[in-house]
Amino acid sequence: MPCSICAFGLSTPAEHAMQTCAACAAKCGIVPMPPATRPPAPCQRCNGRVFVRAIPREHTSARSGEQNTQVSVPMFVTHRPSLHDGWVLKYAKELEVENGFGVLELYICRACGFVEWYCPTVAAIPLQPNMMTELVDYDAGGEPYR
Repeated sequence: MPCSICAFGLSTPAEHAMQTCAACAAKCGIVPMPPATRPPAPCQRCNGRVFVRAIPREHTSARSGEQNTQVSVPMFVTHRPSLHDGWVLKYAKELEVENGFGVLELYICRACGFVEWYCPTVAAIPLQPNMMTELVDYDAGGEPYR
C-alpha cells in the first residue's frame, strides 16, 4: 500500500495504520488514532447514532534556521514551557507544539452536527498555574452543584 500523500511505500505497522509514511505524517501532524473514548451512546441533541471521530490538529509556523516552516500537530489541552539554558539564567523559549498534555479528540454527529470533545489522557495533564490548568472538584464540599 502506498502513502496516501506522497505515494511512496509504507513499511511499519504505524504507517499502515495512518496510511501515511513517517515523513509525511511528521509534516502533516498525523499520528496513529488512539482507542476511542466516547461511550457508545446516541447524540445528546438528536439521538443520532453515526459520528465522525477526529483528532483536531494545531497549525502554526515554526522557525527552522533562517526560514519559517509550517507545523501541524495533534491538539492538546496544555503544553509544558520549554526552557533555554542561558549563560546565567534559564528562560522560556518558543513553545514546542508537539510536547503537549491531554490530547483532544472530538465526535461530530452526522445527523445534526453537534460536536463533543473528549480527552482520553486527562490523568496525564499536570495541574499548574504556568500551564493554565487547575482542578475544579464540585464534590469536595461547599455548595452543592445544581
